[in-house]
Order: sequence, then C-alpha cells, then structure tokens
Amino acid sequence: MNIVNICVNSPYTDGFLYQENLLPKYQKQIGNNVTVIACDYEYSESGEIRKSRQREFTDNNGVKVRRISASGKGRFKRFKSLYTEIEKANPDIIFCHMFQFLDLRKVIKYKKLHPDIKLYIDSHADFYNSARGLLSRKILHGIIWKNLAKKALPYTEKFYGVTPGRVDFLIRVYGVPDEKTELLPLCADDDLVQKMSDSNIRESVRKEFGISEGHTLLVTGGKIDRNKPQTLNLMRAVNKLNDKSIKLIVFGSVDKKFGSEFFSLLSDSVLYAGWKTGEEIYSIFSAADLAVFPGLHSVLWEQAVGMGKPCVFKRIPGFEHIDLGGNCMFFDDDSTDEYIKVISRAVKNINKMSAVTNKRGIPILSYKNIAKKSIGE
Repeated sequence: MNIVNICVNSPYTDGFLYQENLLPKYQKQIGNNVTVIACDYEYSESGEIRKSRQREFTDNNGVKVRRISASGKGRFKRFKSLYTEIEKANPDIIFCHMFQFLDLRKVIKYKKLHPDIKLYIDSHADFYNSARGLLSRKILHGIIWKNLAKKALPYTEKFYGVTPGRVDFLIRVYGVPDEKTELLPLCADDDLVQKMSDSNIRESVRKEFGISEGHTLLVTGGKIDRNKPQTLNLMRAVNKLNDKSIKLIVFGSVDKKFGSEFFSLLSDSVLYAGWKTGEEIYSIFSAADLAVFPGLHSVLWEQAVGMGKPCVFKRIPGFEHIDLGGNCMFFDDDSTDEYIKVISRAVKNINKMSAVTNKRGIPILSYKNIAKKSIGE
C-alpha cells in the first residue's frame, strides 16, 4: 500500500530516532511504499531549530521525504502545498502525526474526495505538556483544536494517543469518543535493540567507563534542564549510597543553569557521558543493569523498556503503560531519601525485573509490531 505520514507540526530531522522517523521505517519494512511529508524545519547538531536545505530525498531506510514550506509562524502556520503533495503520493493510508495544525482541513478534504483511503491521527498532547494555562486550555485546545478534531472525526479510523494520559486528553479535552481512541505507544527501534544485544558492545561501553561486571550500572539521561532537575537529586542519592559497587552514568545535554551544581556532583560513583546520538544511547542502555528516570516522561522510557531493561520511573498518572507487571519500580516523591530507598530495593530485585521486561517489554514496545497497528493491521 501507499502510506503517507504527515509530519508538519514539529521539526523533522533525518536520522533521528523519534516516532516520526521510526514509524515510517517499519511501515516500509513490513512491505509498504512509504512517503513522509514534512515541514522544512529540523534540529541542528546543537539542538537548535533551523531551516533544512533538503527538499526531497530518500532516507537511509528507503523512505521518501518531501519537505514543504510554511507561511506564518507558531501554532497557526499554513502549508500551501500540502494538498498537492498528498495528491502526488496517491495514498491508500494517511497517518497524521499530531493533528493540531490548521491545514488538517486539507487532509480531511482529500479524504472526502477519496473515501476509500484510510486516515489515522495521533496526538502527543497531555495535561503535563499542553493546556496548562487558562487561555491554552479554554481557547487553543478547548475550542480551536477541539473543533478541528470534530471535523476530522467522521473521516478518521482511529485517534491514537501515545500514552494512556494522551488517550485521556483526546477524550476529555477534544471530545473524541472512547471507541474512536486507542493507545499507540512510542517504542524502541527493533534493529538497534538487536544490534545492541551483542555482549561485546556491553563490555566495550562498561570498559570505557571503568565499570566491571561486578558493578551494578545505573543509567539516566536526556535534556537536563528546568524540567528535569531531579537528575541532580539522583546524583546526590547515588553518592550518598556510599556503595562502591553501584555506579551511575548520566548522559545528555546540561542546561547552563544547572552546570556548576551538576559537575560538582560527579564522582567515582557518578560519571558523565556527555551528549549522545540516538544509536549511542542504545549502546549505553545495553551496558546498563538498571535505567532510572526521576523526571518527566520522555521517549527514553519506552526505549529502555523496549530494550528489556528493568527501570525506575517517576510515578506520573497517565503513563501506566510502561508498567508491565514487575519490570519497574516508581519514585513517589523527589527526595534524596526516596531515591535511596527505591534504588536500593530495585538493585536487590534486578534479576526478577529483568526477566519480566525481557519477556514482555521487547515485543510490546517494538516498532515493527506497532507499525502494523498504526495502519489497522
């Protein structure tokens, strides 16, 4: 089938391991002809948003990518050539990544004129990242995007939320009927999971940081900024454990606001790996015995579980999908004492947790399996 992924609501960066990269990759791997229609913005190597010089290309997964320009700025930008590009791709299925853009009406128009095609829509909005102010909740989401969702409703097979909380947001804020919604979780890259299962990679990474098999290695990472100051408490907790057999590797970029304090907490037990590419993150996970995420949700949660790693997460309502029944534990508050207590308990139960997450996490959070679900198979 011809499948078109529309990714105009946020920067699209070739080579990243985000959902908008991996879902098309595995839709193609299972035998479809896949095109991505993306906006003309991407992330630079330093994380800044910039205009892309690429207009039309085939990525290294064999997926055709066509970039289109926007007029206007912010949430209400318009994409003049969107309808034309959809026509060129001649889709049997359209998968729209995040529907909160005004030209979704052009997608709806195409569906009306081609009633045999199927339209699927996903959403990444929840009560933690959206609708936090009164104006945003009542006007932007409660009127503008809600009305857009209602227009799309008769023509859409499914509205997918990528976490249970985002499914709930679709229902409670946008008024999408429960029977039209479903969970389509973020996942791990199957190819990288297989590649990084090589014991030589685990050994190499641990050797790089001076960590033997006798050590218990914890890893954490992501953007260490105002949304994740809990990383500093985690570093304090590992230092306070005063257990030389437990090591923590932290990876990711560090906000200047936290730089001085962050680097002061590095020690023989707490090591910093710097910023890492997507593939390098998988290699660090391969070396880990336990992944620990004390801050807000990121795709790293699903990647770690999808690699079969036992985890400790911050307990957040609406993110229960990563609890597979024994694969993880939770922090109930952000105190150092809580971190010490839970980490100590998790370290003692690593083998039991590993057995669960290897059995359930790898198949459940597999993009190859999710790619089939994304198109109704």
